[in-house]
Amino acid sequence: EEMRREQVRLIGEQGEVAKALVEDLEALISSAEGSAEKAYCASLTLAGEHSLSDDKMLKAVVATETEGQDAVAKCSQCEEFILQKRASISEAESYKEQTEQLFAIAQPRIQAASQKAGAALELAKTKEEAHERRVEAVRCLVGREMLFNKFDVDGDGYLDRTEVCHYAEEVFELDLPEENLHRIFDQLVPLGQHGIAPAQFQTLKTAVGIAKHEVAVKAAIAHGEAIAKQCEEDGTLKLGSFGEMREKLMT
Repeated sequence: EEMRREQVRLIGEQGEVAKALVEDLEALISSAEGSAEKAYCASLTLAGEHSLSDDKMLKAVVATETEGQDAVAKCSQCEEFILQKRASISEAESYKEQTEQLFAIAQPRIQAASQKAGAALELAKTKEEAHERRVEAVRCLVGREMLFNKFDVDGDGYLDRTEVCHYAEEVFELDLPEENLHRIFDQLVPLGQHGIAPAQFQTLKTAVGIAKHEVAVKAAIAHGEAIAKQCEEDGTLKLGSFGEMREKLMT
């Protein structure tokens, strides 16, 4: 009789422990679902096609990230709780049916909350990166405009040949050769236009960069030819090597 009473007591204790743990798990899952729903609702502001002011967009991103990260953390807590407490919950025979029902739906609920939070976070990340690209593009445009205005000394809205040469010298440390200068103006300046317009400034940067590379290649070739010629005159270079070296330098 005493053993039976002890057994009943243990079963009762196990049931109470299991009940408390089940309630704790249910609370954890509900909290994770609540945070995931908040993240989803915050992300709805970002999901529309309508344009938002930078301030509203950033507020929505922060709200989505805050709730989304909270939901993801809570989902992890749920997983950890199940891993640690499942055995203790399953021990209670008197609570077995309820625990089995809870475990049957717990994982899908946790997964659904995690997916909802993940989708909201991904949207927030996409919008934030797009905003950063726009800001960077504007920053580049502003910087480009300021640089253009710096070299547009006469303020006529165009860079003439002298101003382009000053640009090449200061920005690229290049004494722009006449042939490259003529080629740049032939290619970039339409008939009747006074010089390089702001819209062509980025292309000018590329063209001057190419010119600098060409000057460096020509200098390297000239240097190599001078060395090869001197060696050939001194008899230290075989006949034909001068041309071979020049061809290698050209390639």
